[in-house]
Amino acid sequence: DLEAISVSSWMTSVPHNLGNTSHGKLKADQWRALGTGLVITIATLQTTTVEHAEAYLTHITAYLNGIRALFPKYKLHSNHHLAVHIYNFLKLFGPVHSWWTFPFECLIRALQCMPSNFIIGELEEMISRAYTRSSNLCAILDKFGCPKVIQKSRPI
Repeated sequence: DLEAISVSSWMTSVPHNLGNTSHGKLKADQWRALGTGLVITIATLQTTTVEHAEAYLTHITAYLNGIRALFPKYKLHSNHHLAVHIYNFLKLFGPVHSWWTFPFECLIRALQCMPSNFIIGELEEMISRAYTRSSNLCAILDKFGCPKVIQKSRPI
C-alpha cells in the first residue's frame, strides 16, 4: 500500500521500505504521516471487524490527544468530534464505502428541494427554517393517532 500512496508536496512521506532495517528510524513527521494514513486505511477497508473499529478508535483518539498536547490553545472542531463517531459507524454499519455518502446525499437532496427565492444573505435562516418545518412535519406524521390516509400519503 505504501507504494500506491501519493502525498502532497508539503507532507513528509513514509519510507517505501518501511519495516526493513535499511530505512533507519522514523522521524516525528514520518510517524505523523504514517498515523494519518493508517487511520484513513482502517476506516476505508473493504471489510471490517470489531478489531479494526477498535484500532481506528485508538488511533483517532491518540491523534486528537496529540493535537491537544501539542497545541493547548487550539479549539477542536465539530469534524474532530464526528471523526470519533466513525468508530460506532464501523461497528454498526461495516466498511465506510458502503454508507459514507448516503447521509450527505440525503442532505444535498433536502437542500435542493428547499425554496430559496434567490434571496441573498438570508439563505442560512431560510435553510434552518425549512429544515425545522420539515422535521416537525415528519414528527407529527410519525405520531400515533395521525390518520392513516395522511400517514400513507406520498409526494406528487
